[in-house]
Amino acid sequence: MLTKKIKYLNGMLFLMMACLLISISGNAQNDPEAEARKLFDNGRFEEALPVFRDLTRLYPNDQNLNYYLGACLAETNQLTGEAKQALDIAKKGIPESYFYLGKYFHVRSDWKNAIQNYERFKSEARKKSVEASSVGELISMCRRMKNPFPVVETKPEETIDSLTDKKETPVIQESPVKEPVVPEHVVSGVPPILKDSFIHFQVNAVVSYNKIDQFKFESSKEAFIRGWLIEQDMQKKLNNLSNLRKEYGTLAGPEQDSLVDLILKLEQETYRMSQKARDAYQEANLKEAEFWNKAGALEIENFRREVNRIQDSVKTASEERMRKQAEEKILVILPDTAVVADTVTAVKPVPANEIVYKIQIGAYRNSPPEWVQGQFKKLAVIRRIDQHVDEKGVTIYTVGEMKSYNDALQMQKQIRMEGMKNAFVAAYQNNKRISLEEAKKLTQ
Repeated sequence: MLTKKIKYLNGMLFLMMACLLISISGNAQNDPEAEARKLFDNGRFEEALPVFRDLTRLYPNDQNLNYYLGACLAETNQLTGEAKQALDIAKKGIPESYFYLGKYFHVRSDWKNAIQNYERFKSEARKKSVEASSVGELISMCRRMKNPFPVVETKPEETIDSLTDKKETPVIQESPVKEPVVPEHVVSGVPPILKDSFIHFQVNAVVSYNKIDQFKFESSKEAFIRGWLIEQDMQKKLNNLSNLRKEYGTLAGPEQDSLVDLILKLEQETYRMSQKARDAYQEANLKEAEFWNKAGALEIENFRREVNRIQDSVKTASEERMRKQAEEKILVILPDTAVVADTVTAVKPVPANEIVYKIQIGAYRNSPPEWVQGQFKKLAVIRRIDQHVDEKGVTIYTVGEMKSYNDALQMQKQIRMEGMKNAFVAAYQNNKRISLEEAKKLTQ
């Protein structure tokens, strides 16, 4: 009797603690599930995970909560028995669960069950979910017994035999794929293109360089050049990867399978190169930042004036060049001109309402969280981060400004590889946000 009372009191205590957690983590509407979904949609799976875990304890049979729990565990590389149990509950109403169940078996090299779950995801999930996933490549890997995931150490109660509906002969886990070796980029002086190029290298919150000769230390300059060289090489590989992906979509069967290994290898290689470039830029930043942190206010102010002067001169020269080009191209279509119109494309001056694309990396009503500020700081080492306040008072953080949607997509991929997993393309007209659909219609 006493034991039952203790269990009852423990249960009530857990319920009170859960309610307390809900009241603390809730927003103005006191809805922790909605807040956790926002975290999930923004890729903040580690933060969403404990909330969904507590909610599923309160509502153990809720399919939506179990799906989010299983997905959070999968996205944080925790494909354990807890993840499978949650996804098994969710799959009855949410077919997207089969994708993560496929991964669960894939990491254990259980090819048969992995393929079965991947195929059910393809046939039952929403078309948008399927198109946004890499399920085709994963199925191809399973058929060739390729496991790109880290080796999972299963507990005794989580063996393949105990977790499948039918007993299968255990498959020996193959050795993990060796990480691609990124070639060393030897710096032998300043590349000619960098000598007169305009760069953007953020040293700290107030100092940034726009010319290569502004570096105070030779070692810092060499580190920057090394990072720049890696980036140039990486961009070539990214272009090659983009072409391979397009080719992959046009093939079928064995021809398609033959490209998977190459695509996977290139993906891993570009990721390593991105890390190497980031490390090089960080190395360049450390010593330069140390110098400017010790510099006096007058020295910093004089340097910033010099930087602004260079930026203004570059901007003025660029505007003048664009004006002259516009005038020259307008002259081509005049009736009295002697130029053969077929040899020159007549381009009208850039209109005031031109469409531009930017990569949005964040939107916050208040200051970004500390972990986001850390990400911004790393990104600012190699890229300029712009910000503006929209009509709702929300501060929008963006990178880049491109006229082509395809160029924006390429930059989006690169920004995501540089750590901003939730970066996306946003379209603007006259500095006002418009939908991508509207922008595409306007730009044809």
